[in-house]
Amino acid sequence: MKTVVSESRASAKYAKNVFESLYNKKDIRMACARLLADSISMAHRVSSSCWSVTLFSDKIRLNVGPVEVLVLSSDYVFLLIADSDNKYLDKSKYRDYVTESEIHYSSIPIDQRRCYVPPETIEEFYPLIHENHSMLIQIAASKRPNTTWKYSFSSGVILYLNALLKLSLPMPAYFPDSVEDAILFQETDNYVQYHNTDTIGKLLEGRGNDFGISTSKPVSKLIGSRIWLISGTGKPRKYHLCYYFFADTIEPLGRDSDFKFSVTGQEGRSFEPAILISNLSWFKDFLKRQQNFSMGLRKIEKRFVDELEKVVDGQEVPYLNILQEIDQFKDSYEALQETTREAVIQSRIGQGQFRTSLIEYWQGCSVTGSQQVELLRASHIKPWRDSSNAERLDMYNGLLLLPNLDACFDSGLISFDDKGKIVISSELDKSTLLQLGIDSNLKLLRVERRHKDYLRYHRENRFRP
Repeated sequence: MKTVVSESRASAKYAKNVFESLYNKKDIRMACARLLADSISMAHRVSSSCWSVTLFSDKIRLNVGPVEVLVLSSDYVFLLIADSDNKYLDKSKYRDYVTESEIHYSSIPIDQRRCYVPPETIEEFYPLIHENHSMLIQIAASKRPNTTWKYSFSSGVILYLNALLKLSLPMPAYFPDSVEDAILFQETDNYVQYHNTDTIGKLLEGRGNDFGISTSKPVSKLIGSRIWLISGTGKPRKYHLCYYFFADTIEPLGRDSDFKFSVTGQEGRSFEPAILISNLSWFKDFLKRQQNFSMGLRKIEKRFVDELEKVVDGQEVPYLNILQEIDQFKDSYEALQETTREAVIQSRIGQGQFRTSLIEYWQGCSVTGSQQVELLRASHIKPWRDSSNAERLDMYNGLLLLPNLDACFDSGLISFDDKGKIVISSELDKSTLLQLGIDSNLKLLRVERRHKDYLRYHRENRFRP
């Protein structure tokens, strides 16, 4: 997912280019535009400040209150809906597009479903779930009438929708009157906070819906800023990226505290396990510029923000061989019972019960059907390093692939959509594809519901368009 500069967010022309690159067929483009406009209108009627639409180079996202309710991309349209009692979706021909009912976002305490719908189907699918989608948006808007995503608001999307659909969609109440002011308004400052694990202890888990830090630095300008938390441990010191968040609340701390202020936010991203960054080429210079993190909360220069975003987007993930990776993440599985711990380790090596379960499930290569089992590699869809222990052992998080397909999948040069159809990176030219025996007709031999979240993770975090 690639963000765009703030000047482009304010451009109707840029929004038009993104829409047309996602949907080259006009009828699909119009259907998706109407869906987005309808969702924005429903949210705005509840609160004029509860929503934000964000333009990326490869998708458009709508946030309402504390949650993501709609994403338009070329592969699928994602909608979050309230569950209904009659379960009619389970009996319809669209049942494979909808996840099981559960509370995906704890900030919205109702049963929810995620829908991943092929864009060409959205026009006939949306009327079926319109009421459920509307209900979810109304509840989300009432939960948080003032969005924290206003700093990424993309006014160009609204200008484009109004021109395309002949509408008068309003801007959110927080948006400045002039485009020039809006561009300044959208610039987000970035700060880093350091956590010394050896002296302070491990980061506390179970923070609820909030991210946060404590500081004694001046905090009056922090609202809306993005704060990156980096931890350090051991000798020689290893540094990990733990999470980032957008600050939306500042509160004074009591006299008993070592710090003056608590800074929290509900919108952000946590990395479990944390990402090792101290072996990246730019980090030594970053550490020097931050004076070895000795100054507390400090602003980050843009060039280092760009490097951190590359890590987050999966464009620069530190290379680890298998044994290094198992050692780095041992804290995540050390406390497990011996048999389970052994299974988790074996799953990373591509052996043990994980591989056996994949062989039993796929009965050969997941794509070609080749039954030369000794040639096949057991590969995680959501990488082992990014997965929980349960996900590391889940056979639905695995593919059995021939070496050429495994190498391309692992490096993000190929992926698969929710129907199993191969998605090929533009970095692979025709000559290389021919040599590898890869073409656009390849697809997974089967895709079940439980595969889809893992496949989506791979497309969004590992695939290199």
